Amino acid sequence: MTLTSTDGGVWVLLPQAVSRLTALFVFAAAARRLDAEELGLLAVATAVTAGAFALAAAVVGKPLAVLDAGERDRLGRHAQSFSVVAALAVGVVLTACGLALTGPVRTALLACAVGIPATMAVESHYWRSVFVHGRRRAGVVLSACYLSQAAAVTLAVLVLSPTGVVLSPFVGLALAGTVVIVADGGLSLSGARAWAGEHRPSWLPYVFGVVAAVALVQAVPIILALSAGLAAASIYRAGELAFGATNLLIGVVVHTHLTGIAPVALRTYWRSAVALVVLAVANGLVIGVLPTSVLRPFLGPVAEQLQEVLVPFTALRAALGVASVGSVLLVRILTARRVGLYGVACAGISALALVAGSLAGGLVGGVTGLAVAEIMIAMFYGRLLVRRT
Repeated sequence: MTLTSTDGGVWVLLPQAVSRLTALFVFAAAARRLDAEELGLLAVATAVTAGAFALAAAVVGKPLAVLDAGERDRLGRHAQSFSVVAALAVGVVLTACGLALTGPVRTALLACAVGIPATMAVESHYWRSVFVHGRRRAGVVLSACYLSQAAAVTLAVLVLSPTGVVLSPFVGLALAGTVVIVADGGLSLSGARAWAGEHRPSWLPYVFGVVAAVALVQAVPIILALSAGLAAASIYRAGELAFGATNLLIGVVVHTHLTGIAPVALRTYWRSAVALVVLAVANGLVIGVLPTSVLRPFLGPVAEQLQEVLVPFTALRAALGVASVGSVLLVRILTARRVGLYGVACAGISALALVAGSLAGGLVGGVTGLAVAEIMIAMFYGRLLVRRT
């Protein structure tokens, strides 16, 4: 099928809104049963599994975005099959490592072992479906998967131990992903081999950049936990959730531009960038004026500590939004190889800033370092777009 602007809009917004609202619900529900350190454990596992979001877009979404309709229909299942099979292999390795250990590390590894394939299953299906079947069907199915995840956590909070609560969002999403794949005709192992072999040049360069970015995303809560304790990781996760409105708009803008609804033009970039900065600042102001008693039911016992990093966190989300717009528009006008190289370089800059800031100032220093790095990256991508458009 051919994607048009009338097939976008609400169907791009729906899964983005549902996924972020359910993420907030999962954290808030878990906070009723978990203490700050257990929430930090959940935050670390969530950050690690979140890498599958970006990898699904790199292995499935971005390659399909530059193909014509006939090739998307033919190769979409190949891309989806490879991404899920590869994620399952990672899950097996993590499971073996987790079973060999004990305590919090074991719980975290098992959560990641389930969460990585689960997230890859639903997200790779979404990207294939959005290009092959349309945004409406893709958006409804993905939304249903995340609602199933929320239902699983609701049940877990009522009947399971803290360890079960930590594992429940990943198990719930895994069950939903399994149902979706089976209902859609299953996986193709021959297609997975073809995507890994002859079609590798169409997606591998994107993966290099994404892997660097994913490593950074995973490193943030881990480095913060090492430098300032597990509670710092849960504060950072609470900040991500508190900026849910900003994150929602970032997700909608990125998905909209990647699937080609909006043209690649400077006015598109500036409009999106300004809207994201304004929303991020407004989001930060709302968090700053709301009393802790209002925030606590949603963010748990770390709601008060979030105020300590509110200013740098606001700057970080604003710059991240602008950089995200620039990077996704460049996917459609630069080669995959160059996009991948830029991704690796930018992730390296952010990682250095994170480590330096954390060593100098713990949680506040780490978030400030990330904010400074993201501002530099946003300026770099903006300049590239000005030169290329």
